[in-house]
Amino acid sequence: MSIALQANTLCAAYFPNKSISLIRSDARPCTLFMLEGVTSADTATSGSPWFALKKSHPAYKENLTLLMSAKLTNKTVHITTSDAMVAECGHIEAVVVELI
Repeated sequence: MSIALQANTLCAAYFPNKSISLIRSDARPCTLFMLEGVTSADTATSGSPWFALKKSHPAYKENLTLLMSAKLTNKTVHITTSDAMVAECGHIEAVVVELI
């Protein structure tokens, strides 16, 4: 079963069948996460491996729930980004999370 939530956002990069390596939150308005084997979340440059879920995104709670479920059950996810940097968080925005 695949579960996906998506807002009306232009999607640019796709990371299929990945395991979650780390999820963290701090004072910024995003929750950050990394995927196993991904060294750069930004496909245009060799940048940071961090992805950002904006807390203001309409599907934030649902996407975070899917990430946490994947981490706790050792399931894989497909991640789609907007390829846009979230300025206040400093990382690429993940806009679609699919739990596989």
